[in-house]
Amino acid sequence: MALAYQIDSTDGLDQSVADMYEKSGEKYVLAIEGLPEDPVALKNTLTKVREERKLEEKKRKGLQEQYSTELKDIQSKLDGYSSVDIDKYKELEAFHAKAVKEQEQHKREEAEREGNWEALEKQLNTDHLTEIEKVQQKYNAELLSSNEKAENYMKSLESMQSTLHSNVADSAVTRELAEAKGNINILRPHIMPHVKVIEENGEFLPRVLDAKGEIRMSPSDDSTHMTIKELVLEIRENPDFQGEGIFAKDKKPGGSNSQGNNNVPASTTNPWLTDPPNLTEQARIIRTDTKLATNLKREAGLL
Repeated sequence: MALAYQIDSTDGLDQSVADMYEKSGEKYVLAIEGLPEDPVALKNTLTKVREERKLEEKKRKGLQEQYSTELKDIQSKLDGYSSVDIDKYKELEAFHAKAVKEQEQHKREEAEREGNWEALEKQLNTDHLTEIEKVQQKYNAELLSSNEKAENYMKSLESMQSTLHSNVADSAVTRELAEAKGNINILRPHIMPHVKVIEENGEFLPRVLDAKGEIRMSPSDDSTHMTIKELVLEIRENPDFQGEGIFAKDKKPGGSNSQGNNNVPASTTNPWLTDPPNLTEQARIIRTDTKLATNLKREAGLL
């Protein structure tokens, strides 16, 4: 027969059974070693444990919702960067989720055998949060690296484009100044700010700009763009550029002994003004007549 934990009196009980009870207030309670003396305390302890479990369950659900939101945020960020291997990330994420699930199952089985599931659940939540943070940090770093690589590429591309535009514009201006017998060193700084290189049908073309930075049209045909040659001729007619040494004077007709500007014989072809420059003739003149070479360079605006 089962013994009651609490009775009103020991009267009528066998002495051996009565000795198993002890008086507690107006009642008699079964004397059990390790059992709390106060049943109320036992009830309060049980209530506290239940409340704690409810709080932990609520906290756990909150963490799960937070983890889900953070994962979606990470996925959203990754979708915007083609340089990140999304398929590889999803594969790793699935593999990681499977591994974590198996690990949790293994720990749960061990904990259930040891009666320590609540402690394990807290540890699993902590471990899961740690793994989420690691994944987020890893892919944030990859996204940052992708951004830096893209920025460096754009800077490099802009630098190359700037160099290309500068070379195209400088080449066009130098060629037209040489043909017009203008002093390149003096005139180029005045012309370059009014030249812009644009890309049309895969070609880089120099265009003349007005004071507002808009492309100028040809003074002879308003349906076509103004050329560098027209700009140079316009400057040549400008009184501000009529000084000595800015543009070479036209050669006067005469015999083989007549002298042109800068003491250059009128019959001499200037190899520094030909298009392209005649390097062989330049070398010959420099070797045989240094004075003539100097005069020809000066005529081409190179001195």
